[in-house]
Amino acid sequence: MKRHEIFPVPIWEFTYTEAETFREKIVPFFKEIEKNNPNKEVPYTKEGYTSYGAINNILDYNECAEMKNFVMGNIVYAAKDLGLEGYCNIVGSWFNNNRKYSSHESHNHLPNIISGIYYVQAEENDAKITFHDQNKISNWPFRAPSRVSNLTEPRQSFTPKTGRLCLFPSYIEHSVEQQLSDNERISISFNASVG
Repeated sequence: MKRHEIFPVPIWEFTYTEAETFREKIVPFFKEIEKNNPNKEVPYTKEGYTSYGAINNILDYNECAEMKNFVMGNIVYAAKDLGLEGYCNIVGSWFNNNRKYSSHESHNHLPNIISGIYYVQAEENDAKITFHDQNKISNWPFRAPSRVSNLTEPRQSFTPKTGRLCLFPSYIEHSVEQQLSDNERISISFNASVG
């Protein structure tokens, strides 16, 4: 007997060792951007904020230079892990502030190749990111299996934590559950091309 697992979806997780130093520097900078760019044109949710649309590439700011290097190094790793060849380039990046009751509906980042999220400030009880398996849009199996596994579960959630970086293929649908804690869950999202 041979068992083949087809259409796997990798999610890469990395930890930034200078997370606390970066958080202390960047959170006041992000709050100043939000104050000066209310960005009512692209609402994240009523309670949250995104610089998407107001700021084209937050990782191009001098304050984010070390973070950009960290992110780029790991994007290159992920591209090689996938067997992709070519130049890797961040084509867009923005920050998000999920305040209490904010959330983000299911979406993808096509036509990009690799996307990701870095948690600038997040506790493990903050809103999780959930990835949705597009192979199971039919809700298969039609009844709950006796043993739930990564092969039968239609979604997988990942816990945020300050300093955690998650990379994923841009096509995978994902959402952010409602932020129920009083914390500000601050993250940087980005897209990359390879080729």
